[in-house]
Amino acid sequence: MLKGGKLFKQSNRLFLAAGSVQFQLHNYLLITFPFCFMCACQDPQNIISKRMASTMNNKKPFTVFVEGNIGSGKTTFLNLFNQRDDITTYAEPVNTWRDVKGHNLLALMYENASRWSLTFQTMVQKTMLEVHLTQPNTPIKMMERSIHSARHVFVDNLLQGETMPAAEHAVLDSWYQFIVSQLDVSGDLIIYLRTNPEVVCERIKKRSRAEETSIPLSYLKSLHELHENWLLNKTHANCKEKVIVIDANQSEAAMVEEFIKCEALIKGLTKANSHPDSTAVSDHPIRTTPKKILDVA
Repeated sequence: MLKGGKLFKQSNRLFLAAGSVQFQLHNYLLITFPFCFMCACQDPQNIISKRMASTMNNKKPFTVFVEGNIGSGKTTFLNLFNQRDDITTYAEPVNTWRDVKGHNLLALMYENASRWSLTFQTMVQKTMLEVHLTQPNTPIKMMERSIHSARHVFVDNLLQGETMPAAEHAVLDSWYQFIVSQLDVSGDLIIYLRTNPEVVCERIKKRSRAEETSIPLSYLKSLHELHENWLLNKTHANCKEKVIVIDANQSEAAMVEEFIKCEALIKGLTKANSHPDSTAVSDHPIRTTPKKILDVA
């Protein structure tokens, strides 16, 4: 209790000057979910103070979310850009999920989703928020997935599949709604790596990750449908970001060509974002083809 009191007092000094939103969020995390928050965060003051202060003091970079099903090629996409001087990439924090003080939450979730899905998705929400609040020193930031796909695809899939009780879904949604109402976790662009469930199923089998050996095709089909309705059909949730759709059923070599074409488009959108008077870019999803980029009306 003394340690918690000291942390709380230090936080008062840190956040009264920074603003009520940050102070409110920190208090909410400590009071509403103290055990999970304190155990999950190795240094909660570092997350709340340094990262949120950085967000306040620096101009937000042009932020790209790379979204898609399991095995859709997100890592390949990010690896293509992680050596660019003007782009910082952030991989999904899978290694953190695999080792939370010795506990592999990812494996536990796949082994017994009804027991562990709330625990796992709580950690996903916390670690993705960390990535959202991290400010790079480059004008462009690329993230593998986002707090939004966690909520609108994976958490909703658990509810629809009756793996997660409605009460637990409501808790995660309450957290999500609080976060998006108090913090800027928005993006400027989504790259949707669109794949057929059968294609990613074969890729998952070939890469043979231990935690993924039990993933059925039906699970991948459900995730695919939620991605489609969220990003392409825009009938599920409220996707405000512009969306580029890439056919990711192709070979890795063919996809790399598509990814390279995306770089010019991303930088063009970055420039337009920096100059609001520039020519407006369509809000409709944009598809790429092997020969050219087409705007879908």
